[in-house]
Amino acid sequence: MANEKYRERVEVLIWRNGLVLMTVNDSPGGVWFGLPGGGIDQGESPMAAAIRETLEEVGIRLKDVEDTGEVGIKQGIPGARPDRSIMYMASRTYLYTGKFDGTDTSVLGIEGDSTDFKWVTPRVFAQTMREHYRKNAGGTGDHALRYIQRFL
Repeated sequence: MANEKYRERVEVLIWRNGLVLMTVNDSPGGVWFGLPGGGIDQGESPMAAAIRETLEEVGIRLKDVEDTGEVGIKQGIPGARPDRSIMYMASRTYLYTGKFDGTDTSVLGIEGDSTDFKWVTPRVFAQTMREHYRKNAGGTGDHALRYIQRFL
């Protein structure tokens, strides 16, 4: 990936009562399914980014945050995300996991960046992401699918 703009980012698989949270976002390229996440700010640790991005994306505070050891590398796909394809030609995504701590963040006035999210079984998450990849060649990477396979 020499001479390409490279983005370091995180995604977080959030558990609650045996279910995982899946985000649903509208974008210029269509509907995208995935996980809360985003870029790691300069000087920020990946774990701190995972906690911050989860709060920003879906308004959820985490507990028991752990690095899964799964990393996804993705080359840019021209046209897949027109809003970002010029900025970033490749990305490395670190997958974290955590639990919803039950805090009601509505009193904080936090509105998530995601259009919507839903709690699904690990099996539904895996099936949805496989189908999404076949259709769109984008969204959450193989690192999340590798991880979720452990729970099927």
